[in-house]
Amino acid sequence: MGDIRLEASDAGKRASAEISIHIAAGMVGHWAAIRLSDGGSDGVAYATKQDAIRHQFHENLCAYACIPADGMPPHDADGWLAAHRKLYDAGLRPTDPRTPIVPITRRLTL
Repeated sequence: MGDIRLEASDAGKRASAEISIHIAAGMVGHWAAIRLSDGGSDGVAYATKQDAIRHQFHENLCAYACIPADGMPPHDADGWLAAHRKLYDAGLRPTDPRTPIVPITRRLTL
């Protein structure tokens, strides 16, 4: 039997197109703020994830993508947006993969 492949959502298609526009503009490695509601963006490629977050109305309204050289196919964008929606709904926050992990140390007081 063949693969059953559903068409990507409009949000997935839009997010994929936004990433492609940034790639064409030479912005690989910069950050895009992609709206969770519709896959659109403000059209700006930011130098850092923190800059992208700072320029949005509210952090949890967007997912933040480090613009890849090889694009983001619409089906991948759908899954990526869905994962971010679930994270935010669970009260979690995705981290920047380029941020070093610093161990937390506690002082014990007796």
